[in-house]
Amino acid sequence: MLCRITTCNPRREKADRSAGNTLLLMIMLLLGISLMMLSVLHRFYQTEWRNGQDETEFYRADAGAASALEWGLMQNWSRKTLNETPFYCRTAPDPALKSCLRRLRANKLLLQGSRFSSRFAQNITHYQLVSAREEGDRMILTALPQGWSDFCPPDLKPGCNRHRDTGENNE
Repeated sequence: MLCRITTCNPRREKADRSAGNTLLLMIMLLLGISLMMLSVLHRFYQTEWRNGQDETEFYRADAGAASALEWGLMQNWSRKTLNETPFYCRTAPDPALKSCLRRLRANKLLLQGSRFSSRFAQNITHYQLVSAREEGDRMILTALPQGWSDFCPPDLKPGCNRHRDTGENNE
């Protein structure tokens, strides 16, 4: 109650208390909205972080597939083994990398380089059409111009991912 020398005004005290409650309510409302905005931002940044991790893993797997393809081009492949099996695979020193060779025609082959990505639980694979020069039982591969692809050619689709099925034919 606010009293002056001459009179007391009980309404003034009620108005001051009401203004204090309104101020407290506004502060609580502002804090609630701020908390919701922080929660939304946290979820957004978490999602973006996961997307960044997925992208990083994809680039790592893609570079690994390119490495496996180059590693396969540098290898001396056994002509005898390729004649015995239609799909001949070799594992690189890094066990996640694998190169496989498949004969298409007499001197035209399909080389594929793969890297297994545990994050995506699948192989990321690159393909290269190659020609082979035979030296005894060994074949030296040469990449054909414009023969690179990051997807299996549609006419070869059934045999493109056979190295996933079994681990046989590995050297």
